Amino acid sequence: TRKATGFSADVSASYSAETYTAMLSVRNLGPGLDYGSGASALPSLATVAGAIRPVDALKLCLEADYLFSGALMAGLGLEYCVADIAFLRAGYHYGDASKALASYASLGLGAVFSGFSVDLAYLTASETLGNSLIFGLGYSF
Repeated sequence: TRKATGFSADVSASYSAETYTAMLSVRNLGPGLDYGSGASALPSLATVAGAIRPVDALKLCLEADYLFSGALMAGLGLEYCVADIAFLRAGYHYGDASKALASYASLGLGAVFSGFSVDLAYLTASETLGNSLIFGLGYSF
């Protein structure tokens, strides 16, 4: 078993208005990990993302990522909100399987009540990630 110690940082900025949000970020900035045979680079990337709410119950999200290793990724998502409690979601992620995360489609459900949130996503249309089920539980203060 080999051990390594590392450090990384993320820097991001976002702006939100009534019907849209924009975000820029650079993630995984750091010197890399050294397992004894030289440092290996962290998967650093730059992201530009945005969301628009054309009507109250509908949100459209777009994201583009550039990995410093030379790969490009992009995502498109759609969310439908029911009574500010339940959410129906669908999306598509384009990726480069040889340098980053593979492409996949997703379907999801979410619910929010008294600050607690529950999210469920099903990933499909990918040899690598197909038929994956992701569960999330959160709380907002």
